Amino acid sequence: LSEERYVKVLFASLCQVKDNKFIGSNARLMAARRFSEPELSKANQLIDVCEKSIVVPSNSTEFCALGRLVRKCFKEE
Repeated sequence: LSEERYVKVLFASLCQVKDNKFIGSNARLMAARRFSEPELSKANQLIDVCEKSIVVPSNSTEFCALGRLVRKCFKEE
């Protein structure tokens, strides 16, 4: 299983991506199960930033552009 396929399957199984979009509300639910304050606030801020900034170009032919962009946003933010 390639890294791109793994990331796509992982995010999809966690219900964080659908129809080539990052689903911030589902990511926030998962964060609430995993973190307590102050980490939860930081996680939610990160999710908010990434939810607004992640856009897959309509002409992208990359297999899992969304997974790469989510990873990139989380890492950079």
